[in-house]
Amino acid sequence: MNRLFKIGAMALVTGGGLYVSRLKENRTVTASEFNQAQEPKLSASLKLLSEGQLDAPLTLFRYTTCPFCGKVKAYLDYHNISHTLVEVEPMFKSQLHDHGYSKIPQLRLGGAGAPILVDSDLIVDTLEKTLVKTTDWKSGAGEPDVELWRTWAREKLVRYIVINVNRSMSEAWQGYDYIDAFDTIPAVNKLFLKVAGTPVMYMVSEFFTKPKLRTLGYEGGDARETIFKEVNEWCSKGIGQENNFHGGKQPDLADLEAYGVLQSIRGHVIYQEMQDQNPEFKTWLDNMDNTIASKKI
Repeated sequence: MNRLFKIGAMALVTGGGLYVSRLKENRTVTASEFNQAQEPKLSASLKLLSEGQLDAPLTLFRYTTCPFCGKVKAYLDYHNISHTLVEVEPMFKSQLHDHGYSKIPQLRLGGAGAPILVDSDLIVDTLEKTLVKTTDWKSGAGEPDVELWRTWAREKLVRYIVINVNRSMSEAWQGYDYIDAFDTIPAVNKLFLKVAGTPVMYMVSEFFTKPKLRTLGYEGGDARETIFKEVNEWCSKGIGQENNFHGGKQPDLADLEAYGVLQSIRGHVIYQEMQDQNPEFKTWLDNMDNTIASKKI
């Protein structure tokens, strides 16, 4: 027991150190600066994408459980944009070492050496400007109500998810179970990630996410009840009883981004609980699943 405690303590200190180091590293260059530094190569690749002339599929570097990555994937899937997925190992991020930027999601516009777009909002907004010229997609981008719910998805829904999947150390540990499915990540890294990442995510939830939520109206209380309340509000005020989607008969950007954020917890017990407590929410999720699946045919 002593030995396990020492290993856990060492992993926690190391994990905490890596977390702090990563925060400092992320501040050295902003997403906008990183994207801007790749001009005009970036513009050239986007032009090829709009013309269907890229020589290789896009590559999305992501975590399965990252809600911001889910936003980008939902957008790509809805528009049937060919892409491959690279699962990034969350602790050491070796898959990103050559990119000069350590936050995900990252979208490479083509094969090796192609420019890389970063930041989920900038990725979606950039693709939107590229695709709007070549499709009749009505995204609602820029419309006040669409932007209101896009902000809700990234500012509130994401954080309510964080405090729900990290309510306890055991739940935070379970949140890393997904990593076991990826053979490309060494077993020792998976173990280290769980031992070091579990307490880090629990503390992030308690000491960073909850205080931020309080500035957005969170009054404390049971985490489940708070996210159920948000889901119910999305159904009543966002979707509305007469619509299949926020966009009406078809999804808009608000639908895609809320759906994408929620895919980060697909398979988690809370994903089912939200559907069980609100049948309208389940119907909307089913409609989104079916619509996106139809785009891949």
